[in-house]
Amino acid sequence: MEMAQKFLAKKYQGDLGDDAFGGSRVEWDDIIYLNIGDPDINTPKICLDEAFKDAYAGHTKYTDTRGYPELRREIQKFYADRYNMKLDDSEICVTASGQFGMYCTCQAVLDEGDEVLILEPYFMPYTSAIEMAGGVPVFVATKFEEGFSVNVDRLKRAVTDKTKAVIVNNPNNPTGAAYSYETLCRIADFAKEYDLLVIADDIYTSFDYTKKFIPIASLPGMFERTVTVNSASKNFVMTGMRIGNVVAEADIIDAVRTVVEATTYSAPAISQRAAIHAFRHFDKFEEEVSGIFKERVDYAYERLSKMPFIDVLPVNGTFYIFPSVEKSGMDGYEFSKKLFDECHIKVIPGGVFGPSGVNHFRISCTVSMEQLKEAFDRMEKMKF
Repeated sequence: MEMAQKFLAKKYQGDLGDDAFGGSRVEWDDIIYLNIGDPDINTPKICLDEAFKDAYAGHTKYTDTRGYPELRREIQKFYADRYNMKLDDSEICVTASGQFGMYCTCQAVLDEGDEVLILEPYFMPYTSAIEMAGGVPVFVATKFEEGFSVNVDRLKRAVTDKTKAVIVNNPNNPTGAAYSYETLCRIADFAKEYDLLVIADDIYTSFDYTKKFIPIASLPGMFERTVTVNSASKNFVMTGMRIGNVVAEADIIDAVRTVVEATTYSAPAISQRAAIHAFRHFDKFEEEVSGIFKERVDYAYERLSKMPFIDVLPVNGTFYIFPSVEKSGMDGYEFSKKLFDECHIKVIPGGVFGPSGVNHFRISCTVSMEQLKEAFDRMEKMKF
């Protein structure tokens, strides 16, 4: 009861419903929503067609707790073909979304009082997943002037005798940073030096625009100290299907499986079937999907970089852009409210993602180019 009250009492800052920016004005019919990371394009048709054939054939029952063996084999093949990583079947557990995979991971690896380093700005639900497992989030800043890259010296200063793990989200939500190979190696060396677990949130692997994506788990000596959380939501454009997976050593996966069994029992059968076909046909649609979002973030950068009240970095990954509004004289929340009130554009204030984002706001480029153009046409007319 005490824990339930704690979480109910805690304001979840990620909830930016209409009340956040004037709920009485929802009658506006020209609001442009740039706040949610839900792609506007449809799940590739081939995945849906094949999944529904499977459903009519009877694939609507419980599955193995760790997911369909066929899906686990597709995940093995994916890692082998792309990253030259040879996974054993016992090192994979399918979950009902990547976010639930993160929750299961925290439940599996954290003990009461364990500290987890979070690079911030950060994806907000990390903190709840850690706290629900009895862990303690410890925040380590990344900075705009450093390209939101990882400063390992700051990580080292945050380590205590209670530090168990560090979460690495690459490419990064909300900043759009994509870590270089050299940065990943420095993080790996840090984890080895302090004997830490790396929890890798790898859900934007198709959206690294600077290079071929490299999983930190693939670096020498890192698989045994990395838990990788994956998702079909972004790569396969399946946000509502709620399907993901966790990859780690077998003993960790066995603990993750126990959490899955006690909660969902298994991920939804129809979603698993869609994911099977998405893996099988990924090469047919990956480039098109990632290309759509790269075109959008490049356009967003071009437009924003010409606005005198904004500083912005090129986007190296994801479909988010995280401009600074310090030159406007406002913080991210004040700017976001003004943007909503005057321009009818909804974004997320950067402070929601941690103190490093307080002078920023996040744009999600998950609307059409036509809507993005209209949004920036409105935005550039703002006066300060």
